[in-house]
Amino acid sequence: MSILRRAALAAAAMAGAASLATALAMPAMASVNGHGFGTGATADDASFAARIQLIDDYYGCRNFILISDVQQADGSWAAEVGATCQGFI
Repeated sequence: MSILRRAALAAAAMAGAASLATALAMPAMASVNGHGFGTGATADDASFAARIQLIDDYYGCRNFILISDVQQADGSWAAEVGATCQGFI
């Protein structure tokens, strides 16, 4: 093999290694923990309102969970839901 060909192969190998290292070093897609709060006549209504508020404030949400729901003194309900989201709107 000629010296020029060896140098070209070595340069190509180093470029490939550098691009692989760059790809591996890039961080995963960022995520935020979204929270939504809502109230309603029933616990389900409050949870639904909280989920709607979360969707209005964040985008790319998944894995919704009910964090809390409590009955207020007047008989209405308040709820908090959370989700893993990609960011704020």
